[in-house]
Amino acid sequence: MPEFIGNWKIDLDKLKQSNNLPGDLNDLNFITELPNWPIFPNGGQVDDFSAYIDENRSSVGNYLRVIPFLQSNEGEVNSIIQDGDIVVCMKPKIVQDEQYILQRGWHSEIFHKSQGNRFCISGVEDSGGIINTKELVFPVDWISNIYRVVYPESKYNPGDVSKLKSQVLIWRTIYNKYLFPGNIFIQHADFNSKSDIGNIADILLKKKRDDNPAIDPVTCVQWAYEVLCLSLCFPISIEYLQGNGYYEDFKNNYPDLIGLLPEENLKGMDEIPFFPYTSAQVIQASLDTYSKGTLLIDVLKNQMIRNMFEQFIKSKSNLDDKDAGIVIDYFEKISVSGNIAEPMMVDGKPYNFIYPGMFYCETSKALQKGPDEPWVQYVCTILPSEYVIENK
Repeated sequence: MPEFIGNWKIDLDKLKQSNNLPGDLNDLNFITELPNWPIFPNGGQVDDFSAYIDENRSSVGNYLRVIPFLQSNEGEVNSIIQDGDIVVCMKPKIVQDEQYILQRGWHSEIFHKSQGNRFCISGVEDSGGIINTKELVFPVDWISNIYRVVYPESKYNPGDVSKLKSQVLIWRTIYNKYLFPGNIFIQHADFNSKSDIGNIADILLKKKRDDNPAIDPVTCVQWAYEVLCLSLCFPISIEYLQGNGYYEDFKNNYPDLIGLLPEENLKGMDEIPFFPYTSAQVIQASLDTYSKGTLLIDVLKNQMIRNMFEQFIKSKSNLDDKDAGIVIDYFEKISVSGNIAEPMMVDGKPYNFIYPGMFYCETSKALQKGPDEPWVQYVCTILPSEYVIENK
């Protein structure tokens, strides 16, 4: 069982009385059912919820830092959250085949500081497939983990990083609509580098405020991560707008944002914090969580298991029947090359993925990163205040 650290812990008695939340800490922390695949020997005994890398990037015992979330957006959470923190909503007790991927992330959003100096969630509102972003108050039955992209102070000035992350309010206002894809499970990403994010920035800055952007459909987590990458890599200033011919249109479209922009250019990051996962990396990330020490390259030697992976990617990737052979060829190529970072190519483009559970997976990679590389930190777990008591 995880250790509760900090000032708060979950009120287990209240948890048992809830109809919407998991009945106890065991249900909350341990996945209840994995696919009936031979590579998952531990079944329901994998803790895929707690953190085990602390804020100093050290490996520790499993823990949770629980914070109450008040509907008024006040309280301790407001002092802990930072611009650009990612919200990953959890959905315990998923028991339907491969949907275990959703168990630890079915929805994602991004925090930003509003002009009232409180932190708000940039949420979504569906209007017939077109998603309008808005400031959201947490529903009463959500449990969510908060993750943060951390840039080590050994290389990056904390003040500069903070200025870049403060651009989330600006970019989420510009990127105020998007088209939701038909496949809500995992959707291939429309970007794979800083250059791709730059193309998205150009499209967004050229559109009128109420127009739908001419961008491929994205899921909630893709939108949230794109907003973060836009903020980190392409900060907007008065100088930037004037130098690139955007100033007059921007002033007309976003008069409420002009006063928030810095006068001089800010230097953006050289690259996005982490790249969308290849199909092979999606599966390896799951193996790292649910079957530690198991390598996909070794598993692919078993034809029966390889068939399972091929079927999984084919069924969840929105590929036409004519493209089904691409998946088979891809895993054959990976099994020979041993390079899981190699993307599956569809119509000449990398077919990679962003999904909510990636942030949990990225925290486990913190120890593999270089000392100056950005990494993803678990910040806290937030619950409605009625389910939280003092940790005495």
